[in-house]
Amino acid sequence: MRLIKVLLFIISAMLLLVGCNETNYHFDGLSMPSETEIDRINDWYIIPEIRSEDIQYTEVDGKLVPELVDYHRTPGQRGMFSPHSIDSDMALEKGLLDDGQFGQRYFFYWALYKKALEEHLYNTLPLRRLDEAIANHEPYVEPIDTESHGFYQSHSTMGLNYVFLRSNPCIERLDVADLILLQDAYENNETDITEEIRDMVIRTYREIIKPRPFSWMEKWGETDDSQLMIDYGFRWVDSDCAPNNALVFEVSFSYTPSYDVDESYEQYQRYLKDYEKFERYLKDSLINPFIRRAEKIVDIPVAVIISDGDYRIFQS
Repeated sequence: MRLIKVLLFIISAMLLLVGCNETNYHFDGLSMPSETEIDRINDWYIIPEIRSEDIQYTEVDGKLVPELVDYHRTPGQRGMFSPHSIDSDMALEKGLLDDGQFGQRYFFYWALYKKALEEHLYNTLPLRRLDEAIANHEPYVEPIDTESHGFYQSHSTMGLNYVFLRSNPCIERLDVADLILLQDAYENNETDITEEIRDMVIRTYREIIKPRPFSWMEKWGETDDSQLMIDYGFRWVDSDCAPNNALVFEVSFSYTPSYDVDESYEQYQRYLKDYEKFERYLKDSLINPFIRRAEKIVDIPVAVIISDGDYRIFQS
């Protein structure tokens, strides 16, 4: 019966492509990736050499040993993986690709699900309070310029200046019945959040936001979500990492002091101390209380990644 449902869903999805050759990715009420962004996503996820399940071989004692390309482990640390946000093999199996590519239909489903999830989180977590507390800091800490927003911040629908959802909904993991809700919305060009879609998102998001599904974990010998660490900053430092089952947000800002940092070495040292003081305040007074409150509400781990948009602090 499950196989029949999957086949019917794939056939109906394929029928949607008949006569649909437009490349217009704009839908009122949704934050859709641009054609350029979608092209980059296809380059990353579809090319076989860099598929999410890619394996490389390393010679050890004269034998070729397989290992994951993106697997990183350093002394004293647990395994850390970069977040592969899309499972192209599963998307293909469920008929979510158009001519073998991620396209308008997939990202309509993605954007609608993400909009419903962000609406739910905005209404249930103290996100606006956290955002306003950062804005009210003295001295004022500037938000990142819109032109410098990364992918996740630019497609946030929460309307906040500093805080955005970093977890990515992997919609290809949804059951067929749940995907049909998104398909119906796509067919009818319906971008409003219905009660059915809202309830589906609230019911499923704890599994859908995991960068690594349990089947993948089993394959590579990982069994505990809390021990599988995902690096969201790609700098391979603990502060950028969160457990696989965590709901992850990011706080992004531009810490620009009123004095000239480059004037002298002493001014630069002053900048480092001021930044460290602000970061301690941000973590101890704002982020940690937010996390404690949020975890009680969502009943899963919550993490907040801090990023200074200027990255001056990290270039040192």
